[in-house]
Amino acid sequence: MKGIIEESNSDNENDQDNKRTVYSNIDKYKEFTEERAKKLYEELLVQYLKKNCNEIEASERSKKIIRKQCSMRGMSSWDWI
Repeated sequence: MKGIIEESNSDNENDQDNKRTVYSNIDKYKEFTEERAKKLYEELLVQYLKKNCNEIEASERSKKIIRKQCSMRGMSSWDWI
């Protein structure tokens, strides 16, 4: 993906566990406040429920996306995630 660079924490390039992703275009993202995160969570939850996911699976998938958004911005996630 454009703007994503994978770096290795060890000399072994084939070791997937030691890789981390660095997002080079972090400055381009909008501020991700808790309010925006909750709104996104609600929208994602509804979308997953419409796709016939059960409530627990829909919740976990939505939270995973919120955690990914936090990770992309280099910020910690909230307690409710």
